[in-house]
Amino acid sequence: MTEVASANEATQFSQTRQITASSDGQSAPTSTDVLVDLRELELKVARQQAALAKTQADLARAQFAAQARAQAARVSVARKP
Repeated sequence: MTEVASANEATQFSQTRQITASSDGQSAPTSTDVLVDLRELELKVARQQAALAKTQADLARAQFAAQARAQAARVSVARKP
């Protein structure tokens, strides 16, 4: 799926194609835009979402481990005479 993007927006894409348009279709071009493939952006979002999910899982494991260590330390202190 493609979409017309501004030159500034197009910098986020690795592959672009310049297109020109005129207001009435017959006169000289009045604007130059860039055609981009939105699948590239969708793939980028999917990769970022996967990385986020991994980071969240890593954080949850680290928090669980920290809680387990804190609990073990409390139990150890409570058992000392």
